[in-house]
Amino acid sequence: MKKYWWVILVICLLIIGAICGFYYWVALKYQKDQKSLQDELKALREQTTARSSVTQTASATATKTASVNLHEEGLASARAVVEKYLEAKQTRSLENAKPYMTESFYNSFTQETFAGVSSPSMGRFEITSAEFVEAAGLYEVKTKVYFMLNGEETGSGDFSFMVVDENGKFLVNEMKGGSF
Repeated sequence: MKKYWWVILVICLLIIGAICGFYYWVALKYQKDQKSLQDELKALREQTTARSSVTQTASATATKTASVNLHEEGLASARAVVEKYLEAKQTRSLENAKPYMTESFYNSFTQETFAGVSSPSMGRFEITSAEFVEAAGLYEVKTKVYFMLNGEETGSGDFSFMVVDENGKFLVNEMKGGSF
């Protein structure tokens, strides 16, 4: 047994190296996915900015139209961020959802409370509507979430997500309608 201590040491080091390598690979993949999604949101913001600067040069009548266009583009961004948030919610990973949440909304969860119960689980979802809430200065995105149990849909729930525009970055700020 004394002769083979170095073999055991090498095997342990290989196992530790493989675990560290896997962790590094997963972290890089997550960062790449997160960056591509943020790039998509950035492109939407740039389109909104470009369109808003063109419409700002119009007359007073066109200014009202520009405001409507900005809200329409904001609605598209709000829908996109809720969709990405719900896709992350399907993975039950708070870290995957973090790029789409305000800091206060993120801090209201632990990994366990975010993951929720395992049965029934979250299945597919539909975005049913989106609107700009003028009084609050927020976008409200309404969804229908379907729940799965043993591979079959077992019901659904209606949820509303409040989305804020923080310096051109759209983030989920609040969820209404219960928890899942």
